[in-house]
Amino acid sequence: MEIARTRRTAATEARRAQIASATIAVLAERGYAETTFEAICEHAGLSSKRLISYHFSTKEQLFEAVVRQVTADAAAFMRPRLDAATGARAQLEAYIRANVAFVAAHPGHVRAIQQIVYNHVPVGGQEHDAAIGRLVALFEDGRRAGTFRTFDGELMGAALRSAIDATADRVVNGHDADHCADELVEIFDRATRAEPS
Repeated sequence: MEIARTRRTAATEARRAQIASATIAVLAERGYAETTFEAICEHAGLSSKRLISYHFSTKEQLFEAVVRQVTADAAAFMRPRLDAATGARAQLEAYIRANVAFVAAHPGHVRAIQQIVYNHVPVGGQEHDAAIGRLVALFEDGRRAGTFRTFDGELMGAALRSAIDATADRVVNGHDADHCADELVEIFDRATRAEPS
């Protein structure tokens, strides 16, 4: 009985992931207004939109799953780069470069999130807060180590996230990702580093 329950759970999670992935693609290709359950069914090869409403009772629930999927994909992409960085300055640089590299490698993910944000869908708040919280912790580690100057970590984290989001728009529209990453690294290195005494 436990094995059957485990299989049902795995099948449910696989179907939810399939629907979320199809929604990402439709949002990126067609935009928010044309991301209907019918369009998602067509893209995913599903026989009925009831298969979507069974797992997601509202579009907001579906878009929340999209945000979680993009966040998970970004974390998996970025983690090896972050783990390889030693020290707060190197971790800050790795964070910036990994974010920009993810944008360049997954423009459809970025366009999907942009469609959700631009249409003021009230989802993704927890993921945003968690991202800022991780940056605040990084800044505090760097301050304690004497690598970073004293500053408002939440404000700096929000500024960095906003800068990455603005850069993402440029990268998905064809700007050179390496150049964009270089510029952001330079800006935030100068903004955060401790001055020699």
